[in-house]
Amino acid sequence: TADSKLNLQTVVAYNHIKYDVTSLDPINTSLHKYAIIKLKNTTNQTQAAFYWHDYTAYNYVTFNITANDTNYKEYVIDLSGNTNWTSKSAIKIIRFDIPLGAITGSVNKTVSIDYIKLAASSSPASPLMKFNEKKNNLLSFTEENNKTEGRESLILYPNPVENYVKINLITADRNLKMKVIGMDGQVVFESSGTHNEINESLNQRLFSFKPGVYVVNIKDGENQYSQKIIKKE
Repeated sequence: TADSKLNLQTVVAYNHIKYDVTSLDPINTSLHKYAIIKLKNTTNQTQAAFYWHDYTAYNYVTFNITANDTNYKEYVIDLSGNTNWTSKSAIKIIRFDIPLGAITGSVNKTVSIDYIKLAASSSPASPLMKFNEKKNNLLSFTEENNKTEGRESLILYPNPVENYVKINLITADRNLKMKVIGMDGQVVFESSGTHNEINESLNQRLFSFKPGVYVVNIKDGENQYSQKIIKKE
């Protein structure tokens, strides 16, 4: 990585970045309908591929990319109509091959990845998944609308959590609205009030949450912040 980007140097055919899906961060193919990647392609190749693997076989779709690019561009892969994606209940691996196949004239060139998202729409307000440059953790959860003057506006800790979590939110608004959303898109808990009140109400219910991944959304007037928590067994 360099300059908060993931850089792939093309040295062999089918250069790729791969993510092994964990049980704590499962992919819901009925919710995650778009794969979105922002990259800069300095090779002379014009095609890439997005792969996924369940416990049986690989499937993939190809998409066009700009060759010899000097700027980053966002590419959106619509998976909502692909039955090989929507029919899957257990995705084991996802993978981008960039560029795809033959690399004549592209050896030692670079493809730079700014971010990757799996999203419910082609223009999500906040991504579900993104490359986290701080942890070099591909497809880690992070939120673009969770920043204030370069600082994290919403932090939840400890994380993963058991039966207690501390909400650290940079805000002076006393009329906050909080929703906790499961990975199936269902709201499992709602609360409103001051910073301390929503923190206390969440901890009163946290013990009843099933183990898994949840997204905590807090609305502060016109601003909205999101952060993932992992509920341990």
